Amino acid sequence: MRDRYRFNAGIRPFALTPDADTVFAQLSNTHAIVDYNLSSRTVVGRIDLSVDDGVTEDDWYFEAPHHGLAMSPDERVLCVAGRASDYAALVLVDGLGLETIIEVGDAPSWAAIDEAGELCVLPNTRSVDVSTDSLSEQSELARSPTGDYPKHITIGHDPESVLAN
Repeated sequence: MRDRYRFNAGIRPFALTPDADTVFAQLSNTHAIVDYNLSSRTVVGRIDLSVDDGVTEDDWYFEAPHHGLAMSPDERVLCVAGRASDYAALVLVDGLGLETIIEVGDAPSWAAIDEAGELCVLPNTRSVDVSTDSLSEQSELARSPTGDYPKHITIGHDPESVLAN
């Protein structure tokens, strides 16, 4: 069945709970995430994330000051790419509360969490690197150089036989 849901702004990346009842979505041209109940068609919660002093619309592209959102496998934490202010925000799903801000490279543009729920990985478009953040330690563990302008990221598994060649 197809359906349509209305928001007061366009939605950017989003995460859907496994029961398909809740969507967490970043809103275009805002520094906000909403918790939207699909059954009742209502916004249950909203968090407005911090913005560094001096940040303007020139600091992001395509109406997206935040452009990356991943939910941990246990559905407790969202890892949010703060593109305009160069951070990863760890947001608690229950009540949409801010847990911490982790400084990362310049212009993070996506987020992925590993299946163990231990790491959040974010490509930093303008600093041309990838940040690996620990959810439990709430800190950046490593920043690795990449090729030109990484934008999206997915965590995958390569067999050792492939890596050995």
